[in-house]
Amino acid sequence: MLFLFDFYKSPFLILVKMKRGDKMKRVYTEYDKGIPILKFTECSNCSMPYGEHSNNIINRGCCWYDAEFDIYDLKNLVDIDIDLLNNLLKKYTYKIKNSDLYYAIEFPAICYGKDNVKHNKVCIFFEKYKGCKLPIYAKPFICRTALCPQVRLYLLPEDYRQIRNFINKAYRHRLMAIEEIKQKLNFSSIKPDNIYEVINVLKSISPLKPIDEIRINILVKNKN
Repeated sequence: MLFLFDFYKSPFLILVKMKRGDKMKRVYTEYDKGIPILKFTECSNCSMPYGEHSNNIINRGCCWYDAEFDIYDLKNLVDIDIDLLNNLLKKYTYKIKNSDLYYAIEFPAICYGKDNVKHNKVCIFFEKYKGCKLPIYAKPFICRTALCPQVRLYLLPEDYRQIRNFINKAYRHRLMAIEEIKQKLNFSSIKPDNIYEVINVLKSISPLKPIDEIRINILVKNKN
């Protein structure tokens, strides 16, 4: 789920205070082992209400979600770094979501209050002063492609269309890959509640086709 130091590893793009005299901000793409991410250089300065945390955890931004890896994310990890996936499953508590239409592994966020609401939550993979612990290729899809709607206020229409084109192509690639995986992943022949059986089946499926690279490097001008 993009910060001025190691926060470049964090997902999501958040609205920031853009005052006259600030350095130029950028929205850009980066690729790691063929996996893309959309970044914004100013997430460490998040000024949006949902970037606030009741315990004042610095620079949490919107990294409060339960991290969810669907079969697309899992397949990418199986292909690229299965050791990392196995380590995550051993180290962190997770839940399995399984229905006819959806399969995913969820790592619940840490909750620092009685109420399980975003102001009390922090993603399990968030590290204070550093951001997301996961490399780009291991982040959930949503963390690599989300754009805070408020950032659009600072973009020219043609720049926003360029970003939307990147996001749309990423979603199409994901949906096509999921359909391909579903055709080969027969849940009736395995125990889907056993993630390691699912992993073994994913290992037997050919690697996913790489996504075409789209390079974006957009300067975000301050509003007057």
